[in-house]
Amino acid sequence: MQPQRSGAVRRTQSVQSFIPRRAWNETETMSSDVTATTATYLERILDEVHPMMAEALYLAAVPVWFNADLFAAMRQVDDGRNSGLIERLLRYSFVRTLSTTEDETATYAIRPDERVFLQRRWIARDRPAYLTAHQRALTYWQTQPDPNPQRQRRLILYHLLFVDQAAGINFLIDSFRLYHKERQITEIERLLDTVTDARFYLVVLKQDLTLLDDLLRHMWARVNQLRGLWPSSLQTLAELRAKPTLSPLLRPYVIRAHGESLAQLGHFVEAIAAYKETLALFDAEEQRLRQPQTAPAAQPQAASSITDLGRVQIERAYTRLALGDAYVGLAEATREYNPPAMPEPTSRLHQLRDFAIFLLSLPLLVYMSFYLGRRVWHPRFWPILLNLDWIVTRLFVSGANQYRLADRLLEQHAEPAESVAADEKLAYLYLSLDDNQQAEALFRRLLAEEDAPLGSYRRLSVNLGLAEAL
Repeated sequence: MQPQRSGAVRRTQSVQSFIPRRAWNETETMSSDVTATTATYLERILDEVHPMMAEALYLAAVPVWFNADLFAAMRQVDDGRNSGLIERLLRYSFVRTLSTTEDETATYAIRPDERVFLQRRWIARDRPAYLTAHQRALTYWQTQPDPNPQRQRRLILYHLLFVDQAAGINFLIDSFRLYHKERQITEIERLLDTVTDARFYLVVLKQDLTLLDDLLRHMWARVNQLRGLWPSSLQTLAELRAKPTLSPLLRPYVIRAHGESLAQLGHFVEAIAAYKETLALFDAEEQRLRQPQTAPAAQPQAASSITDLGRVQIERAYTRLALGDAYVGLAEATREYNPPAMPEPTSRLHQLRDFAIFLLSLPLLVYMSFYLGRRVWHPRFWPILLNLDWIVTRLFVSGANQYRLADRLLEQHAEPAESVAADEKLAYLYLSLDDNQQAEALFRRLLAEEDAPLGSYRRLSVNLGLAEAL
């Protein structure tokens, strides 16, 4: 049994009606969350107990839950009193035992109201000590093996936002992408709830949360996309895109997500324009990062290091994949007829017909060969040309070109598991072109990949493509 999350702020709205700004404004008047009786009671306790015990109460309130090892890591005093302090903590009714795991490690938590009060009081009285406790908790979770990597990721994120907000935002983006690729919606929601819990106390610390707030709103819109709520996500992302004060570091992410909603609703031309604007913004960001930073202090902490060159290259790659999808989607929407897969030519009449197609389509074949390779010169490919004109062909070829450009970037800068993303897109493109044999070969190669094995969701998607090709 794992400890249950007991953060002070809960997400009560449904995903599609989630309005971060309204909910967070309510948390900024946190005095209403702690009753006067509770405040008076805790004030009296903290004034009367020994300073060591008061520190123990403060430390216990910092994490969402704690165990003996975490408590010792945050206290960092080797006087043999940690177990005794925890014993005394448990005498208070607001300190609860959550569970005892199989290895007999007990976990504890302070009730939300008391936890809010204790953290507010400690921030007001000793802000550096409060932040040091988060630093020590972060170090503990970064070095502590945990059989639940998703839970460990959330705990690292929670404390990292207090220690280094910029690093926390980068960690959030990486974690979001990891879960997004595998469509792990529940884990994404837990991740974003963790950030919302941390934000409650970041407000008390008076940190600049403009970038974090907009990023969270953007990510909730992406969750709506995963759920297929495209009109809802389109509205949220359009509002963010039109926001004059939106961070230039976040703007390309928002525009790209807006383009994805546009494409899913059939607005391919607008989506292509959005993706091209996104690429231009990432190009500008790359140029900025390559220039010597003369005055880094002029930017807010969270904005100064949210991007680096490697990250920009990966984001450019994913933007090119999306742009390729939009080109292919527009080609399929423009194409008048999708011919069924044709059997192997057997008669001389079929061969003559295919040779005639070859001669008439020679310029088209030369053009396609630059992007689709020598395969287009095989007679088996020629029947596909029957229902292709220059406009549709150019759209398909543009999609293939974007996939190949993305593939190069992912091979150079991304993790091995990410580097095969473009190959799957290319396999589906061949499927759209009714070149089922080549699609089958690519899908089988992806399934047999050992250096970059597919995740569970990607394996299902590739198996579906293979089934369609067969």
